[in-house]
Amino acid sequence: MGESNLCGLYLKEVRYRILYPSIETTELFQAYQQAWYDLAVSQTRNDQAWALRKFEFSLLTDLGVALDLKVDYYGQPISTNKRYLFHIELGFFPEPFKDTQEGLVVSGRCLQQFANRHYCESCLKEWKALLRYCLSPFLGKSPIQARALFQREM
Repeated sequence: MGESNLCGLYLKEVRYRILYPSIETTELFQAYQQAWYDLAVSQTRNDQAWALRKFEFSLLTDLGVALDLKVDYYGQPISTNKRYLFHIELGFFPEPFKDTQEGLVVSGRCLQQFANRHYCESCLKEWKALLRYCLSPFLGKSPIQARALFQREM
C-alpha cells in the first residue's frame, strides 16, 4: 500500500474517532478535502507530513482548541531564539520554565513558522509532537491503527 494511502487512512481514522457522526463542519470538510488533494500530489514523505499537520491544526481549531502560536502565556510575542514549554490548558511558557513542569518543549522558530503556515522541513518533528500532544485527549488511549500499518509497511 502506498504511503499516501496510509496517510489517508490516518486522516479518516482521526476524523472518525474525534467527530460525532452527522455533525456538519464546512470549514473542516474543506480542510479534509485539501489534505486529500495535498496527499495525492505529494512527492515526498515530508510533503505528506505537512499535509497531515495542516489538517490536524484545522481539526483542533474546529474542536475549539485555540492554539495561539504568536504569543506566550504572558502575552509576549513568541521569539525565534527561545524554547517554550507548551501546556495544553495554559499555552506556551518561555524558558526558564518556572510556572509549570509538565508539557511539551517546542522551539519559538518552529512555532512562528507554523503560525505563518511556512513549510519548514526541520520543524516537521516538533509540529508532529505538538499536534499529537494536543489531539491525545480527544483520541483517548487506543492507538491509531493507521500508524501501526505505516510502521509495518516501512
